[in-house]
Amino acid sequence: MSRLFKEWGRENVVTYSVQGFAHVEKLLLDLDKRKFAGQPLTENSTEGVVMLQDVANLSASDMASMDVIQTVTEVSKKLKKYFPGLTSKIIIVNCSPAMDTILKISRSILESPTLKFEIFGTEEKSHWKEAVAAQIPKHLLREPFGGTRPTQVGAKRVTFVDKELTLSILNAL
Repeated sequence: MSRLFKEWGRENVVTYSVQGFAHVEKLLLDLDKRKFAGQPLTENSTEGVVMLQDVANLSASDMASMDVIQTVTEVSKKLKKYFPGLTSKIIIVNCSPAMDTILKISRSILESPTLKFEIFGTEEKSHWKEAVAAQIPKHLLREPFGGTRPTQVGAKRVTFVDKELTLSILNAL
């Protein structure tokens, strides 16, 4: 993760994250417009997304980096402030014991009535796979997360949110 900060810089990581949230929000609004067939949308129209984050590759030096900690905190605050209905739950898996402690502290600050966190350590693989499977359809999950969607080796994403791919998957639901 610190390599990402060195290549992009903290400001760009925050900017790209917020742009990604805006793309996802627009997708949700477009889907809601179709779902509610032209009826006015309200704050209760969107259901929010479940965000799954695997932190297995987060190193101890990443966790100790003030730049990484400050950036993650800034992105989280912007998510909560500007996109409060976007994410209904964040599931974080494969946490080291130190990361688990940091996230539990952060959770107490960032959780709200509309945003909940579930945090699972590296030893809890069977528990988090059950929790993920109960909330996200298997055909949307990649194989390492217990799903049936194949992992594309060597595939490189051109945009942060692939609108066409996302719409095709959601239309299949």
